[in-house]
Amino acid sequence: MKKNKNLWNALSAILIFLAAGFFFFVVSRVPQLVLESLEYGSGPEIQVQIPPGRNAFQVAKDFADTGIVDNPQALARWFSYFEIDRKIRPGTYKLKKGSPWEVAKQMLEAEPKTASITIVPGETWQNLPEVLSITHEELKLLLEDINIFPERLRPFLPDKEEDRLAFLLPETYQVVPGQSSAAQVIRSASKAWWNKIGFEAVEYDGVKNASDMLEVATVASLVEKETAIEEERPVIAGVIMNRLKLGMPLQIDATVVYAWSLRGEKITRVLHSHLEIDSPYNTYKVSGLPPGPICIPSKESWLAALNPNETPYLFYVADKGGRHLFSRTYQEHLKAIRKVRNQTDSKSSNQPVDSE
Repeated sequence: MKKNKNLWNALSAILIFLAAGFFFFVVSRVPQLVLESLEYGSGPEIQVQIPPGRNAFQVAKDFADTGIVDNPQALARWFSYFEIDRKIRPGTYKLKKGSPWEVAKQMLEAEPKTASITIVPGETWQNLPEVLSITHEELKLLLEDINIFPERLRPFLPDKEEDRLAFLLPETYQVVPGQSSAAQVIRSASKAWWNKIGFEAVEYDGVKNASDMLEVATVASLVEKETAIEEERPVIAGVIMNRLKLGMPLQIDATVVYAWSLRGEKITRVLHSHLEIDSPYNTYKVSGLPPGPICIPSKESWLAALNPNETPYLFYVADKGGRHLFSRTYQEHLKAIRKVRNQTDSKSSNQPVDSE
């Protein structure tokens, strides 16, 4: 009986100890949390930005710099406690000034405001600055900095800044609004290009150096401008390669359009007079490939340039629907042109051009 009484006393002591500990926690901690949540509850709303790639401590320090919180170390700890550090999203936030706990709680529910910037396939050096809301000089300065590109891509970059545009993947990118938006797009688009195209080009498609990469980029840009039909892209890439092997001029209208655009002239229909322009991009007057890409190619055009079809064709002409009729000989090509012109005026051809 005495033994049972001693056991009961021991259990009672343990229960009293646990109850006291719980009471102490409630008394000491809960008011603190309540005070923390109320202390700055009516604080002013402040706009803060989280750039891409920032970790939890960097974000906490950025927030402290804006005055939204006083203790960045405590905020970083609360980020970790709420697991915000694992899912920080870049963007612009509007938060109320508060304690580290309150600011962290706001971040749990806050949705970032971002801006969408779209690079479309076929975009050119002349037009991209407007898309990025910067000047040509600012774009050139961004592209000069090889550190903006993925590390593994850098050895394959061409020397000319405008040629580096080909290594941006056409997509829609979410960026934090502000002066660095253009840099964010270039960084994200070149990373996407390397992950979806560049890595395989280097590892599996035989691209060995920057010269190889520039050649493929140039062919891809020509394919991009010549057709919007996916299944035709490898065929047109094959035609380009066939003409290059035979030493035939490519005679691609899009290169003439690009040559004139470099002089500030916008032409929508290539006439015979346009073919007289002296430019290394004029593939009617200069044999071989132009010196660099004439636009930003799509993923599909890149894949076509990396893996062109083995085809007997040397010529093609577009019909009224935008599809192409392919020919082995010049005589077949002339027949195809007549067939198309019987339907409507030819939209494009890689041989005869409209006369004035």
